[in-house]
Amino acid sequence: MEVGCWLVLSAQQPNTNEQPIHYASPKFRAEARDDANEICTAFSRATSALTMARRQTAADLAKRLNDVQELKDKVQEDNAHLRRILQDLGVDLNAAASRSSGDGAE
Repeated sequence: MEVGCWLVLSAQQPNTNEQPIHYASPKFRAEARDDANEICTAFSRATSALTMARRQTAADLAKRLNDVQELKDKVQEDNAHLRRILQDLGVDLNAAASRSSGDGAE
């Protein structure tokens, strides 16, 4: 007695450059060979697109992180420059901070 089913399996590891693996049951291949090939091709295209999207997202996030770090460095440089200017003008930043927070004498 022959027992068969239509079965197509495809698998792809997301962090590899290897090709996906596919399996189509003998019954499916015999009765729908072209469809089996189309399913496997569509799966390959989809996983390729997912891999590229993942890489693009990682690249975008890395660039954004770099941009934020550069901005942070620039702000810190500007802050240090402004502190030097205020010190040259004789402004006591600690006293000014105390007054603005309500800790100073009124």
